[in-house]
Amino acid sequence: MSFIGHLEALRWHLVRGVIVWLAAAISIFVFIDKAFDNIIYAPARPTFVTYTGLCNLSHKLGLGQSLCMPR
Repeated sequence: MSFIGHLEALRWHLVRGVIVWLAAAISIFVFIDKAFDNIIYAPARPTFVTYTGLCNLSHKLGLGQSLCMPR
């Protein structure tokens, strides 16, 4: 493949990358409420998967409520 052929391939890779970024940005903009509730603000809730997992682990290890988040 010549140098110009490599530049052409790079150009199409960049174009596809920009299209994917735009599609992701548009979909996040459309579903902004779900994105904030389920991704951004999720760790602020005591029912977050990591918190419940650590609480279950502390009960299995016999540590009581030491790894549970206060409610």
